[in-house]
Amino acid sequence: MVFQKNQIMKNVLYSLFLLLAYSGYGQSGDSIDLQVCIRQWCSGSPVADVDFNFNPQPLVPATLVTDPGSDAQGCWVFESAFDTGTVVQILPYKNDLHLNGVTVWDFWLVARHILGLEILPSPYAMIAADINKSGTITSFDLVEMRKLMLGVYSELPNNTSWRFVDANFAFPNPINPFTTQFPESPIIDEPADTIYNFDLVAIKVGDVDCSAGPGAAPEGNDRFTEPLVIKKGTIQNGIFRLPVFLEKDTRLNALQFSLHFDPEALVIKDVISAALGEGLEWASPQPGELNLVWVHPDAKQIGPGQALAYIEFQAESVSSDCSSLQEGIRLKGLAVTDQMEQMDLHLEFTEVQPPSSNVVRAYPNPITEGATLEIRAAQAAPATLEIRDAFGGLQWEKQWQAAKGFEPVVIPEEAFPQKGIYFYFIQVGNERYSGQLIRI
Repeated sequence: MVFQKNQIMKNVLYSLFLLLAYSGYGQSGDSIDLQVCIRQWCSGSPVADVDFNFNPQPLVPATLVTDPGSDAQGCWVFESAFDTGTVVQILPYKNDLHLNGVTVWDFWLVARHILGLEILPSPYAMIAADINKSGTITSFDLVEMRKLMLGVYSELPNNTSWRFVDANFAFPNPINPFTTQFPESPIIDEPADTIYNFDLVAIKVGDVDCSAGPGAAPEGNDRFTEPLVIKKGTIQNGIFRLPVFLEKDTRLNALQFSLHFDPEALVIKDVISAALGEGLEWASPQPGELNLVWVHPDAKQIGPGQALAYIEFQAESVSSDCSSLQEGIRLKGLAVTDQMEQMDLHLEFTEVQPPSSNVVRAYPNPITEGATLEIRAAQAAPATLEIRDAFGGLQWEKQWQAAKGFEPVVIPEEAFPQKGIYFYFIQVGNERYSGQLIRI
């Protein structure tokens, strides 16, 4: 309340000073130089391409300091910009590249803040988390962030991509910066000196971990990159069904990636969650683009070669294939592990190879009761069979010593407790196989 009264008084004084300034009262003919520095809240890096206006307008245009050796690098300098005693309001504005620095890692951190598991470390990070500019941090912000990542939004509908705060402002309640109005268009009402320096803090909306590039794109990192493998499937009834998997054993809480493909050859039909379970969402905002985001509060144990999900493409012609698949650019491959670590992913595409020694076939399919898995092993080897539902939940498991040659494995009806899609995962020796069974 005190802050609001002071702000009202400042606005009143500002209007009065403007009236006096424009009437010529109290002007001595002297002028002041103004320097405005805008730096990122977390890194201190200068922020590029900021548009800002002044009220009143300066007498001369600004000069951007670009000298790397200068303490004022990235600052705007106005020489003889205002008459001494002029009240000046600064109006910064930057509204481009809304996805810059926004990933499932930020989503995960904001979700943990909302749940009270780990409070965001700074009032500036909390302002960044207020995606819809409501003055609160809620699940609605997560909905807006997810839409931005998936490409449903190219820009946030209720917010700009950057916000700015007077660097000299001290938040009365740092753990909730929204309890008071903070100065985003600050007023300089006492520029008595001939040189006046003013600092603004820049906040990239949605980027709570400070990964956004202050210029145009996210800055690099030195994290190790793991392969995320997409196996190009064979066509069946006009549909390509491609499993997505990791090559290492891990526990995941979040995942994101993008795919590009030739829309004249393929049309995205569906993305079916497998080991990831619930929480998977995808969008194809334009032909030839697929964006996928998955976040879950409970970590999922993912085995090497275990299908995270299946991507289904409709072939547009009899000659269509998966050769046009490539890594997309909207969402860089990224995963979040249960150890609160980010794991960069690069997409790899492999062709389906016929089994070198073992043959696996499941029948009937669709099923009304149980099923039989037929194995023809080249040699005796340990074998493991899992039946999982569409959300990755384990429904039935069997471990045994597979014999050389033909061997039918009966899967009982209780492995398929209700109608729906199920997936089988089998390992015979060092070879792994997976497939789908549908109970009707």
